[in-house]
Amino acid sequence: MTVYIDAAPGKGRGMFAAKDFKEGEVIEVCPVIPVPKDQWEIMDTTVLSHYLFEWGENEDEVAVCLGYGSIYNHSHEPNAEFDTDIPAQTIVFTAIRNIKKGEEICTDYQWEVDDPSTPEWFKNGHKKNEGKEEEKKE
Repeated sequence: MTVYIDAAPGKGRGMFAAKDFKEGEVIEVCPVIPVPKDQWEIMDTTVLSHYLFEWGENEDEVAVCLGYGSIYNHSHEPNAEFDTDIPAQTIVFTAIRNIKKGEEICTDYQWEVDDPSTPEWFKNGHKKNEGKEEEKKE
């Protein structure tokens, strides 16, 4: 096992590295279940609405990510990224910097701050992070 679920302070649970990962190394390849367009409205009324990934060639569809894919937490300073592989119907999580054993693995959820469906915690964290970026530039 290369990853494991554990308590993530202030976030509930999250995914953690069970080994060291090098930048560029694949962490996990997760199969997905594409959601038919006629079922999106139903999905939006469930807890799964915040766990859906944009899907399709034009990212105008959604999919449920299996494996541990829906457990990776968000960070505005992520150590991993995810890419969709439409033909293989998978989402691939990859280290974007070296990750130490025991470190939480986080991605950038890539939600739009101006989207009304984006959760407030994401918008608030984005605003806080913008302030940090301005301080670094000065």
